[in-house]
This record gives sequence, structure tokens and C-alpha cells, in this order.
Amino acid sequence: MNADRSSEPRYNIVIWKKDKQVGTLRDHGASQAWSSFGGAVARYRGSADSHRVELYDGPNLIEAWTSEEGHKALSA
Repeated sequence: MNADRSSEPRYNIVIWKKDKQVGTLRDHGASQAWSSFGGAVARYRGSADSHRVELYDGPNLIEAWTSEEGHKALSA
């Protein structure tokens, strides 16, 4: 059986607290994914805990933010 993957969201936002994954957001479109990523960063900015937010386009990590270092744009 061949599963139709076209309905699966392309973008994933993974949220970490210290070394534990605490959430995943999934979006179909790039605009909504970037908006969700920005919202997650805003949510955890200023937190006393160590957080990391990662944005993936399929399997590729395209942007990351940490509460210690800020944004890290990744080269393609």
C-alpha cells in the first residue's frame, strides 16, 4: 500500500526545554510556518529555562533559535 504524503504538513517546528522535546507544530505553508516559529520564539524569549526552537522544511533544519544565543540562520 502506497501512502499519499501530499496531505502531510511540510514544515515542522520543534520546541525543546533543556534536552527534552516539549512540543511540535506542523504547517503546510511557509508563511504560516514562519509565523508559528516567530510565535514560539516570542513565547520562550526571556524564559529562565533553556529553550530551543527549530524550524524544519521536510528533513532539513532551516532556522534555529536558543534562549542563550538567539537566532541561528543555517546556510542551505
